[in-house]
Amino acid sequence: MRPIIKWKAHDNSVFDFEWSPFDDQIVTASADEMCKLWDVERQQALGMFSGHTQTVRSVSWQRSSLHCFSTASRDGSIMVWDIRCNKTTTTSPGEPVYRPVNTISGAHHDVRGSKKPTRNKHSVIPGSVTAIKHLCHDANVIASAGSTNEIIKYWDMRMTAPIRSAVLPTPVASSLLGSATTRSRGIASLSIDPDGTRIYAACNDNSVYVHNALALGQPISRLGAPEFQCNSFNIGTSMSPCGNYLAAGSASGSVVIWELDRYGYNSRKARAVLDGHGKEVGCVAWYPGKDRVQLATSGDDGTLRVWDLDSKLAEEGKADPMRKYCWGFSRIQQRSLL
Repeated sequence: MRPIIKWKAHDNSVFDFEWSPFDDQIVTASADEMCKLWDVERQQALGMFSGHTQTVRSVSWQRSSLHCFSTASRDGSIMVWDIRCNKTTTTSPGEPVYRPVNTISGAHHDVRGSKKPTRNKHSVIPGSVTAIKHLCHDANVIASAGSTNEIIKYWDMRMTAPIRSAVLPTPVASSLLGSATTRSRGIASLSIDPDGTRIYAACNDNSVYVHNALALGQPISRLGAPEFQCNSFNIGTSMSPCGNYLAAGSASGSVVIWELDRYGYNSRKARAVLDGHGKEVGCVAWYPGKDRVQLATSGDDGTLRVWDLDSKLAEEGKADPMRKYCWGFSRIQQRSLL
């Protein structure tokens, strides 16, 4: 498989990107501490977004907006951007530099009891923001997750706070701890179902926690599998457009797909395991249309695989020695997903 278009977007690794709501532009997030807005057809940068001081890990467009998006960084901050304002100097013709319209600093810093005899009984543990998503039911609210624990927080993107304040910012809502272990674990990625009623958080205790997106609290369910290993912050998840399947990468090199019922639970305990990658799988993405069921995955083995939910095609591939060697195949656990 050869790429249709290829261009150099950043001077360092690209950690995340997201299409605009109308699929003609993308925003990329990079380890060079920058974000860029691109015209995909012309492979032209429409703007650079400068403000973060460490790797930018996640980006999310505001629902049904052509102008606003948010980013999350290893520096612990969430930044809100609006391409209609805060435009500054131009580094090259047609490539303006933007500054954030709002910044939430220390969004996932953790406060813990201090073991040393100091004046302050509590100490602040710095934490990066690993994932963000704009909510469906409120376009002005952002869901975020961090590296210090498995708590999801909601932020009003219109809220203002001093950038360098000694007081940590207060979210408009926050979930409760739900880890199966006593040690706090961070969250690698977030996914929201098409109805906007469920949030799925891949946690570093090898679990995916299901939350009620309309009322955060304790997790309402937990997804797990022996093949699902989430021990880094590079493991991605993706919800299918129909809302029936949640796919997740894994440090084991497998891809795990859980079947979900209408309420977002894995009630039939059915899952599929896709084997083909030789190393950790970090990126997973479903085909956005409803005319076919396809999943794209990429891993540290340097390969991109496209999976098709077609049993007839799979049988043909298993019978062909060349296809059997090049392709990957699924293992259906318990009840069939087909």
